[in-house]
Amino acid sequence: MVAYTESKFFGVVDRIRRLGLEAHIDKVYCRERSETVHPDEKPVSEWLADFPAHKVVEQCVHSLKPNPEVLLEICASEGVAPEHAVYVGDSLPKDIYMAKQAGITSVWAKYGSMVDLDLYDKLIRISHWTTADIEREKKFKLLAQGMQVDLIAEEKFSEVLKAFS
Repeated sequence: MVAYTESKFFGVVDRIRRLGLEAHIDKVYCRERSETVHPDEKPVSEWLADFPAHKVVEQCVHSLKPNPEVLLEICASEGVAPEHAVYVGDSLPKDIYMAKQAGITSVWAKYGSMVDLDLYDKLIRISHWTTADIEREKKFKLLAQGMQVDLIAEEKFSEVLKAFS
């Protein structure tokens, strides 16, 4: 199994660790990271010291979702044809749209996309997002409208596994 994340690298690594999935993850593809401080004040290098670094593949910082080239590059480096790949994501406008554009089977993790609109508006007000970032999000939401998802995981990730077992 290959995991991909854009800027949520720490959350993905943390979940992989807490769930004991390191042995089941071949690689974690992420956008190139800068040296930052982890929320518990540890330097990144210390926080990731026991995570198998050989499993982390950093892509160019310009590899932003929903660019389908990101997934096509991963497929090429893994030797997997796009039609034999599956991409799971919680964002219709970014994840699922990107998978569909790349010709990859899309699985919408609906359980991860439940958003309280009041809290979302507050998040936008306090986030680092620029006006251009917010407009970009709106543009992709419009592009994704009416898109057909190949599979929906309503409540948990195990629904994805059952569909492909």
